[in-house]
Order: sequence, then structure tokens, then C-alpha cells
Amino acid sequence: MCNHYLKNTAVLSWATTRFPDATLPPDFPEHPEHTWPKSQAPVLLQTERGREMASLRWGVRVEVRGTSKLLTKYVTNARDDKLSGFTWRFLAAERRCLVPATAYFEPDGPEGQKWEVRFSLPQRPNFFFAGLWDTDPDRVTRSFTIVTTGPNALAAKIHDRMPLVLDDAGAAAWLGHRPLPADELRALCRPYPDEQMMNVVLPPPERAIRKADLKPDDQQLLF
Repeated sequence: MCNHYLKNTAVLSWATTRFPDATLPPDFPEHPEHTWPKSQAPVLLQTERGREMASLRWGVRVEVRGTSKLLTKYVTNARDDKLSGFTWRFLAAERRCLVPATAYFEPDGPEGQKWEVRFSLPQRPNFFFAGLWDTDPDRVTRSFTIVTTGPNALAAKIHDRMPLVLDDAGAAAWLGHRPLPADELRALCRPYPDEQMMNVVLPPPERAIRKADLKPDDQQLLF
């Protein structure tokens, strides 16, 4: 699952250049370079009013039935093979958006000592993820999720899914608020060519000293 990606200020200019009819509010907020679940991020979406760059929360609010009550989850990824299901079919038909990015990360390594692997496109410093957007029950707060698909050969070394990265034609076809024919939607949901991507393994942080690792005489050093 992709739960961490990068963007920068230049990606906004690039995104609005790709879609010059999209409006960008003059007071559009600044966003941190690193994006994590539940944080705000720029998203290009389309409604009846036209295209706009908006600041949305990463994580679509979904209520699931628990053992005794409904539980609220904030879903950051939507599988492409589930888009016709109950949770995503309306958003896939009428609320397809584009998420500008410069790289994304996947965790790797054993439990408790994981590190990150950064994926990027050397020939494309900026690109779009395919996304879906929604509105919270308050009818004001908007959010988005990133669509995932099967992995290419590079991504498969780390994970059995990868974000749906779109080329220029795919981005133009994906963005919209009208239903796409099922075959056209399926054709857009394919892994980005692995030969056009690269990954960099980020070194794990130094292992924290645990009390159990110390000899009895050394444990007095811990406060």
C-alpha cells in the first residue's frame, strides 16, 4: 500500500500547465513536501462547474460494520479490481481525480526494522496518480484516495500492488465526472512500464538500543 508520497511547489505549476483550464485559487495553501494519510494535499478534480485544483484530505471516509457498531476508516488506497463494487462504483463513475506527485515510497524489511524504498520516474520529474474523491457527511470536507493496480516487475520486488501512475493520455482520459465505459476504465488500470521507473533503497535508521540488548551492568545507563 502506498501511504507516503512526495510533491513540491513546482508540481502545481506543472499540473495546471497540463490542464490550463483548471482554476487555482489565489489563496491556495502551501503543503509540506511529504504527504501522509489524513494530511492535506493538492488534487486536480472536475465537477459540473469545471476543473479546479483543490486541497483535499488523503483518506476517504468509509464506515464499516464492526461487532457492535459502525467503525470509521480513512481509506488511502482503492484497488482497481474493486472499482465496480459498492464502496467505489459511484466515485469511479463521477469523481475521478488526479493527484500530482514526484515520487512515492513503499516499506520493506522485517517487522520492527522496516525501511523505505523510493520510486520515481527519471524522465518525468512530475506525474499524476489516478485518484477518486469524495465528500464527508458534513458535505464540506473533501477527501481523496489513490487507486492501486497490479505491480510491474520493479514494484513487484517490494509489494504486490502499486499506485496507478498515468501517462499524459491516461491522465486526460481519467479526469472527469462522467462515467467511462467499463472497457475504457479497465484499459487505464495497468502498471506503469517498469523500464521507465527507478527505485532507491533508503538506508534504515540506526537500531535503537533496547534494554534487553544490554548486559545487567550496563542497564544503569538507561534513565
